[in-house]
Amino acid sequence: MYHFARNSLYVLNPDAVLNQADDGSDFIHTNNFVLLDKLGQIRGYYDGTNEREVEQLIADIKTLLN
Repeated sequence: MYHFARNSLYVLNPDAVLNQADDGSDFIHTNNFVLLDKLGQIRGYYDGTNEREVEQLIADIKTLLN
């Protein structure tokens, strides 16, 4: 999961990725949400501290569910 979050979802800036071990001993924390579809494709990035983006995330989730 750690490798996936760091290297596939791009939730951290590249310098942070280079400076972290990939042994699962760290914890990734970011304000961002990444929406994936059922095939694992990235459908969007959202700032969890931004009310409008969270509302858009909820709308996008509903769209994917339909």
